[in-house]
Amino acid sequence: MDDVINYNNLSFTKYIEHRKIISKIKDLSNKINKMYQNEGLHIIGLLDGCLPTLNELIKHILIDFDVHMLKVSSYKGMKRGKINFIKDARLDFDIKYKNILLVDDIIDSGKTIKEMKKYISQKYLDVNLKVLSLLVKTTSKNLCEWYCFEIPNKYVIGYGMDINNLFRELDDIYILKE
Repeated sequence: MDDVINYNNLSFTKYIEHRKIISKIKDLSNKINKMYQNEGLHIIGLLDGCLPTLNELIKHILIDFDVHMLKVSSYKGMKRGKINFIKDARLDFDIKYKNILLVDDIIDSGKTIKEMKKYISQKYLDVNLKVLSLLVKTTSKNLCEWYCFEIPNKYVIGYGMDINNLFRELDDIYILKE
């Protein structure tokens, strides 16, 4: 793919290369393996953006784990809106492990993560809930325990992130040019 992607009147430049993304996710999976070594883990992915990150993460998880998905949405185009559970998605699983890891593609304003933490904590009492995100905006990095990259307050696409469901399949991450 090119180093620049144009969409409507917007231009995005390559920001983080695929090999760097993979390397960071592998590093985080090693930390998770050490932290939950003898305990096991429920991993909850926030669809759709988390899929590339989650897929790479679980390739390197060596402990016992279960994967669950929850589809939420807070964007329409490039604008944030209210948080919606899509298609009546629910988390219904027995607590096999006390540890829950919530995986997301990006923590932007933090609104979605805050709602998901509240939702999971109310549904599953007395769990150890942690958050992993591929990207965090500087103002939101305190909302997760692990992240791969801290980015400026700009719109990004690729590696799971989209505009109107386009560009999720890109291997690299692209950032909006001024």
